[in-house]
Parts: sequence; structure tokens; C-alpha cells
Amino acid sequence: CYGQQAFAMLSSLAELGRFDVEDFTRRVAEDVGRDSEYEVKGCINESNWPQRSSDVTMPLPGPWRHGSINKFLTNYVVEGKRYPKCGSDDAQIDFACRIVPVVALYAGRPELSHAVEVAIRAIQNTGSAVKFGLAFAKCLELLILGHAETPSAAVLSVVSSLKAADPEDAEAAGLERVLQDLAAMSLPEAALALKPKDHSLLMPLHAACYQASYEEAVENSIRAGGCTASRATLAGALFAAAGGRDVIPRKWITLAPCGAEVEKLAALLVAHRDGLASRRANEALNVPAKLGKDFEIDPQRLMHPQPPNLFNFASYPHHLNQPAVDPQTVAGF
Repeated sequence: CYGQQAFAMLSSLAELGRFDVEDFTRRVAEDVGRDSEYEVKGCINESNWPQRSSDVTMPLPGPWRHGSINKFLTNYVVEGKRYPKCGSDDAQIDFACRIVPVVALYAGRPELSHAVEVAIRAIQNTGSAVKFGLAFAKCLELLILGHAETPSAAVLSVVSSLKAADPEDAEAAGLERVLQDLAAMSLPEAALALKPKDHSLLMPLHAACYQASYEEAVENSIRAGGCTASRATLAGALFAAAGGRDVIPRKWITLAPCGAEVEKLAALLVAHRDGLASRRANEALNVPAKLGKDFEIDPQRLMHPQPPNLFNFASYPHHLNQPAVDPQTVAGF
């Protein structure tokens, strides 16, 4: 359900034109809840919903909920908790998958780091998830804004920023391994070298840095085994952020069950991004924004470079293990 979370985020952003944590968490709870395809008959422990029955063997005959989603559903549905208390004590890699649409909308804007953190904590309320999520978000932002031409250049820039803020930064040390001792390894070799103690984000970064194309990054990530859903998704996101829509094989979009819908939602997201940029420029000039009939959605454009407003990494490490921000301030951005 990594992709399901990303789709819920894209749908919410496209419909509202902004990030609303309450709308997003509601969509996730519905998309993977009791009335969804994830409620595989005979596999769920009804007395301890949404956990699987102890006698069920994997793989399930259908989609399945992993750890962070089960904990989120327990908090959100069973116990009625809302942001930030609905977030689980988990740091699996799905947080990076769902923030991709957030970065696409807010790249280059001061709201980005805050929106990314809230989007992560809504499902996984841990400092580790936020730290790695912000690092991945900045990699995407650098590529979207054109301040890095390749995924490896983006990773190098993020490592430099983290080390400038704290020379002993653990996340920087992990990311730096991708550019150094893992550089000559194949994906399977890198996986063996990283498991089990290193964070799963390093594998998709490795795939994006050392594969020749979008297709190779995605296909070889899947062939390598392990957590292929996250690795293929994130490696593909980095390549697409660098090269734009044209790097994605048209046939893949056509074959995807929700490919046409994703394209429509992406076009709406681009329109909202253009709208944010237009309003920002008009506010700076003190000119009323002209939207509506004069505003055209161009689905061919997925990236619109704006003046850089990148993360100040020196500003965030001290608070990441503290309680999340006041939920009253994050209803919408």
C-alpha cells in the first residue's frame, strides 16, 4: 500500500490545491480500511482489527497492509485519534513515497519543509522518518528546480548541506555511502551491504544514481528483490524529477490500471502549482491574481522552475524528536 498512500496524497492535493492533513488521513483510512480491497477475506483477525490472523501465511491472496498502516488504522479508526496522534511509531520507507506529490506542488516555496514533515508524521510520527524524508524531499526539490542535473548531484548537495549543519550527522553519513563505498556495487550487492542496519532510503538512491535510465532504474530495482515497491517508486521519482515526463515510457502509463487518472490528477497538480507561483508573484508586485478563465492547464508540463527556496538543514535537527506541530496550524497550506 505504498503506492496507495501516494495516490491518496496526489488525489487530495489535486482536488484541494493545497495540503490538508485531515483530508489526506481520511482518504488513507478509507482507501486501505474495512471496505477496501485490503480487507482480504479470511486473513484479518476481527478481534484485533486490522492485524492479520496468526495462522495466515504470506503472501496473501490480495493486497496487504504493512506495519505502519496497521498502526495508523488502529490509531485513526479504532481509537479515533487525529493528527498528530494518529501517526505510528514507525520509520519504514513508505513516508518517502507519499511525499513525492507534496514536493511536486511546493518545491521552491517556504511551506515545503513544514508540509513534508506533517505529511510524514500523519502516518509515521517519528524523528527518523522525518529526517530521512526531508533529505529525500530536498533531493527531489533540487532536481525539480533545476539546481541539480542528476540524482547523484542532488544527493551530493544534500550530503554537503547536512554535514555543514552537523559534521557528525548520521543521515549524511548514510547518504554519503551511496556516493562512496557503494558506488561500484550492483543493486543486489548494495542491498546485502546495507541490510539490516541501514535505512531503506539508501537503496532507491543507489538505484537512481547508478542506472542509465528511468526504465533501468525501475526494472533493475524490482529484479534486485527485497522492498521493490519503495525502491522502484523512489528511483523512478528521482529520474522523472530530473528528466521530466518524457523519461517515463508511454506504454507503462497506458498499462497501469490508474495511469489515465494519475495523468489527469498530475495535470491538476501542475495547474495548482502554477497558481501558487502566480499568486506569489502578484503578491510581490501587489497585483491581483488573474486566474480562472485566463488560466490554462497544460498537462505536458510537469515541472516549472521557480526561484530557489531550499531547506535550511541547520534549522531542523533540534526539533525532529519533539512533538509534532500544533494540528490547528496544519489544516491547510
